[in-house]
Amino acid sequence: MIAYIEGIIDEIFDDSIILKVGGFGITINVLTKSGNLYNLIGKRAVLYTSLVVKDGYPTIYGFVNSSQKTMFTFLTSVSGIGPKNAMAILDSLEISQIVNSITIGDSTMLNSVSGIGPKTAARIVLELKDKLDQFVGLHTEETFSDDVDIFSAMQGLGYSDREIRIAIRDTKFEDNLSFEDKIKTLLQKIAELN
Repeated sequence: MIAYIEGIIDEIFDDSIILKVGGFGITINVLTKSGNLYNLIGKRAVLYTSLVVKDGYPTIYGFVNSSQKTMFTFLTSVSGIGPKNAMAILDSLEISQIVNSITIGDSTMLNSVSGIGPKTAARIVLELKDKLDQFVGLHTEETFSDDVDIFSAMQGLGYSDREIRIAIRDTKFEDNLSFEDKIKTLLQKIAELN
């Protein structure tokens, strides 16, 4: 699995870019709301990626942050939701809106996305509710984006998914704590647990 790709943005299209990496031009599908990439033509960029193989044809989907990539992975795990539908949802809604819809069990906002009918929206809520609860843990006041970034940072430090989940579950963060302080708090909690 390719976690991310770093290269020079060579060309930009409506829903994809060509990233020049080591003498190769790699086509990467991106969110259309990633319009800020236009400012980066000829500049170095890092995209978090997900490789999807359908009918023997590999397609790379790229995201400007790990939160988008993680939500894409969650959405495509729902039966009947392919990469195109997942991209449509991510293009139409903010991650916090998606998480809120799923956590409160209200599929109305998801149903507002073009191509997502009421049954599909209800299926997304049903199939992702427990997964998101498990991932976000008890910190409902925290945004999903922050939790994903914290989770990724802890993985980068070499901690297992299990250790991170337990530490997040057992930690109560103080209000207005910086990202770095949250990481330090989790490191202390893991040390206590071991």
